[in-house]
Amino acid sequence: MASTGKQKIPFLPLTRLQRAILEEHFRKRGHGEGYQRTYQRLKLAIGDKDHYAMDDNGNIARTDDGEIYEEVDEPIKVMNQTYNYNGTDYTWPTRKRLLKGKEVIQRRKLLPTLLAIQDWLRKDPQHQIDRPTRNKPAGGVKAPPKTALKPIIP
Repeated sequence: MASTGKQKIPFLPLTRLQRAILEEHFRKRGHGEGYQRTYQRLKLAIGDKDHYAMDDNGNIARTDDGEIYEEVDEPIKVMNQTYNYNGTDYTWPTRKRLLKGKEVIQRRKLLPTLLAIQDWLRKDPQHQIDRPTRNKPAGGVKAPPKTALKPIIP
């Protein structure tokens, strides 16, 4: 395998918007569940929506009312997955994929990946694993004490 000079990462890191979605999900709504259940719940809520375009700082375009620009209006003059809004260039996060022998540019989905949610939960100081300790895991078959009454089998 040839090295391309880039370090391979096991998952797509979260964007600012995805991090804000997870913080709202856990902190404001108060859901306290694992990463698989969280992923399924977010999958139902977000669906197959593409990620919004971001500027160089990772911020998305917002209108004067605070609404997401791409939800309110469709961007005009999109060139190379980039558009200009209020003097700032916003670019959609994309990747190249090979589909049916052709190289296709695909936009990133808004839904965070399972591994990204798991990593966020692991590093979040407010999300702690709450399990009782087990004294004898895999203790085996419990035998009665030798001094117990024994049945009389005829």
